[in-house]
Amino acid sequence: MRESYHKRFVLSNMVLVGAVLLAVLIVLGVMQVNSAYRELRITMFQVLEQVNAPNEMFRSLDAADAADPAAGSQPVYSEITDVSSRRKPKASPVRPGAKKSPLSVDRNKIVTVFYDDDTRKVSIAKSVKTTDDSIIDAAVREILTLREPFGKLSAGLYYCKEAADGGWKIALANESDFALQLLRMFSLFALGFVLAMGLLLVVSNWLAKLAAKPMERAMQMQRQFVDDVSHDLKTPITVILANNSIMKSNPEETVASQRQWLDSTDDAAKGMMGMINEMLSLSALESPLLHVQSVPVDLTGAAQKAVLQMESVAFDRDITVEDEIAENVSAMATTEFAERICNSLLENALKYEPDGGRVRVTLQTTKKQAILTIQNFGAVISEENLSHVFERFYRSDKARASAGGHGLGLPILKQITTLIGATITAESGEKTGTVFRVSFVSGSSPAKNLQ
Repeated sequence: MRESYHKRFVLSNMVLVGAVLLAVLIVLGVMQVNSAYRELRITMFQVLEQVNAPNEMFRSLDAADAADPAAGSQPVYSEITDVSSRRKPKASPVRPGAKKSPLSVDRNKIVTVFYDDDTRKVSIAKSVKTTDDSIIDAAVREILTLREPFGKLSAGLYYCKEAADGGWKIALANESDFALQLLRMFSLFALGFVLAMGLLLVVSNWLAKLAAKPMERAMQMQRQFVDDVSHDLKTPITVILANNSIMKSNPEETVASQRQWLDSTDDAAKGMMGMINEMLSLSALESPLLHVQSVPVDLTGAAQKAVLQMESVAFDRDITVEDEIAENVSAMATTEFAERICNSLLENALKYEPDGGRVRVTLQTTKKQAILTIQNFGAVISEENLSHVFERFYRSDKARASAGGHGLGLPILKQITTLIGATITAESGEKTGTVFRVSFVSGSSPAKNLQ
């Protein structure tokens, strides 16, 4: 079951986050492509600014080309049908300060042409070594028939044109160069997506393990709860069945002669009833519908009453009860809960204190708190088990298990203190013994709205 939950959790995360990430990448991709097309158009028109034909003269803005003696002072003209004598000047450099988009075609790969309307001649202002003249001629013919200043030709070329004196300035860019830039961009997106999904897989596995811990803990506690309840019910049920079997085997005996078996059955049934009542009490205290209104109560009286009630138990076992209870201490609680806390903790301390030992009850106050401390010196809880004393059915310590009870008393007290806004802690050591300390909100403090 755990593996099934783990796989479903990871798969759900991968599908959900992967779908969102893919959608984001698609949107970014579309935005980048649109931005790239706009940048391409701007770049091509910027390149056209380098083409000038004053007085029917063609020249390039490339400084090196202008200084080239081989260029001559006159441009090279040719008919569209005859371009064999065209000169291919050097590529013009990018102007200083001009921004270049990572998706734009390199300016040096843009061909610029001037077309003269009167002479129907073209002159290449800037070319590329791989430029095919026949393709340029065909492109010029097609561009002259189009109205749009920017677009794409059937030959796989992007063009832009601009009116000039007596003709047109035209720029041409190869689609494959631009597509290569787009391919690189999409490759980076794809690589980023794969890496992100890989990282997501690792994180999802980690989160699944982290999320599974409370579930595993809950399942473990559920199994422990069933085991503990079964164990605590098995013994009294066994006793009852055994007693009934003995009495059935002696039908001629009188009720008086069977008294010991009846008393044993009665004790077992009362033990079962006590455990069931404690379970119902704890369940009621944990109900989210339970509302407790804390009011100032006499904590001094509750502590003194608990000491008085337990005097006979302590006397029978020769246990000395020392008390240092401050006068007139009030705390935010209910009278029932305050008395139950004092009685239960003192009874618990006496239960686990060896005969002839001593137990100390202390009640002190601070400005904001009333602190009840109950300490028994002869019983020590191991450090390993100390953190579990407030868990249901905790009786892992042999001494505590042999003392009886069902391991529900301290969990009930823990829930009660939570309801009234108090805190309960436990400490244990060889020198100090076992100390339970409850910190109440002082009765002089404003009451809390507790659920």
